[in-house]
Amino acid sequence: MKRASFSRIVTESDLASLGKTLSCQLVPGDVVFLYGEMGAGKTTFVKALGTGFGVVSAVTSPTFTLIQRYEADLPIIHMDLYRLDSADALDALAFEEVIEKSKTGILCIEWPQLAQDLYATLATLHVTLSYVPNVPEQREVSVTFVNAENRR
Repeated sequence: MKRASFSRIVTESDLASLGKTLSCQLVPGDVVFLYGEMGAGKTTFVKALGTGFGVVSAVTSPTFTLIQRYEADLPIIHMDLYRLDSADALDALAFEEVIEKSKTGILCIEWPQLAQDLYATLATLHVTLSYVPNVPEQREVSVTFVNAENRR
């Protein structure tokens, strides 16, 4: 398993720029795993990716809807698995079908822990957002590209 990664401290506007920049590196079928506490900026990052792909609709957290699709030059399927408590819940979501449909766009998954095993050998971009102690307007963002050699 090959990994390429970097980490830096960012403001919200830096995070938006980083998301737009990374959108230029993504190709159809890529999967982005988003990690971080509530409010750390996972949806903000997806919004920035969407801007890079030309999404014109509002990008909002799919915490309650679980799945949202944004049409663009490269469509984004945005999932939030926070409320799911087991892998069986993924089956109820028709997760395999979602994976198949995402091959023509980008799949972004917030709280991806339940889905990680399904992607163990596939190329995935892991984005971790963390609060910076005593600096509420900043986040530490770590980006790791895992299994890049297995890109679909």
